[in-house]
Amino acid sequence: MGAYKDEKRGTWYVSLRYRDWQGESKKKMKRGFPTRREALAWEKSFKHRMAGVASMPFEDACELYFEERMPRLRPGTAQGKLCMFEQRIVPFFKGVSVGDVSALAVMEWGTWLMSLRAKNGKPYSTAYLNTLTSQLSAMFNHMIRYHALTTGNPVLVAGALKGRETEPRSVWTAREYLRLSDQMADRPHLHLAFDLLFWCGLRRGEMLALTYDDFDLSKGTVRITKSLSRIGGKDVVGPPKTRQSNRVVTMPGFLVDEVMDYFSWNRGASPTDRVLPKVTASTLGKALAHGAQDAGLQRIRVHDLRHSHASMLIEEGFSVPAIAARLGHSGQEITHRYMHPYSDAGSKIAAALGRGL
Repeated sequence: MGAYKDEKRGTWYVSLRYRDWQGESKKKMKRGFPTRREALAWEKSFKHRMAGVASMPFEDACELYFEERMPRLRPGTAQGKLCMFEQRIVPFFKGVSVGDVSALAVMEWGTWLMSLRAKNGKPYSTAYLNTLTSQLSAMFNHMIRYHALTTGNPVLVAGALKGRETEPRSVWTAREYLRLSDQMADRPHLHLAFDLLFWCGLRRGEMLALTYDDFDLSKGTVRITKSLSRIGGKDVVGPPKTRQSNRVVTMPGFLVDEVMDYFSWNRGASPTDRVLPKVTASTLGKALAHGAQDAGLQRIRVHDLRHSHASMLIEEGFSVPAIAARLGHSGQEITHRYMHPYSDAGSKIAAALGRGL
C-alpha cells in the first residue's frame, strides 16, 4: 500500500488498509493529490491518527479537530476559530507531537503571545489571551474525550495568562447617536442599517441577514432567525449566535415608519430578498468612522452600537430579564457585558440619595 499515480486524471491517490477502533480491517482510499509527496504526507498523517493521537504532529491533531468540530459551528464562529489557530497557536507548536506538548511549553507559548503587539501597537488584552487559551484547551479536551489522549490537558496545568487590562467599552447616548444619524440622512440604506443596530440592539450579522419577510410592520416587529458572515469572499447565512438569539424585537414607532418608507422605495423586492444587500461590514465600519469624525464624536466600533442600546435600556431602568430577551442574551451576560454607566450616572445617584431616594 502507498501512493499511486492516477494516469487518467494526472493526480496521485493513496490506498491502504487499517484497523478501526473495533479491530476490524478496513480499506481507505483518498484521491486528488497533485504530487506524490502530498499523497505520502496524507498517508503518514492518517496512520498517525489510527495509531493514536499522542504521536500525531500538533498541526495534524488540529486538522483532525477542525474536521470533527467545524460542522457543528456557525460559519462565522468556525472562521474565527480557524484564524486563531492558524495565526496564534499552530505556528508555535508545529512539528511537536501533540502528546509531547507540556505545561511548560504552554507557558512558553503564553510568554510569546505576551511579546506580540496588536495593530494599534499595544500588547494583547487579557480577554484576548484568555480566548486563545480557551481555544487551545478545547482542542486538548476534544482529543482526550474522543481520541483517548492520555497525556492530559497541559493548558489546565499552565494556568491563565495576563495581558493588558481591557479598556472600558465605549458607548454613545441617544443624543450622541442622533448626531451620527444626521450624517447619514442622504444615505437611506446606511441610515436604516445604523438605526436597526442602535434602536434594536441587533448584532451586525443579524442586521445584514434581514429579509423583507422578517418584518411585521402591522405589529412593529422584526424577527431574528439568522446571521450573515463574509467567509472566503462569499456571503454565508447561518443561524444566529446562540439559541437565545432567535427572538422577535419590537421597534419604536419612528423606526417602523422609516422601514415602511424604505420598503415603499423597493416595491419589486421578493419577501426573501435581503433588505440591505448593498451594506457590508466594511461599508458600515468606514461610514461609522467618518460619520463620528464629522459629528465630533468619540470613535466607537459597530458592535458598540449594541452596547450603547443595552446601556441606554439599563439607564432607563428596564429589568435585566427584559433587556436580555431583547438582545438575545442571558441575564448574567447582560450584567457582565453591558453595565456601562452613562457619564452622569454618579451625579444622578448622589442626587437621588440627597432626596432620600
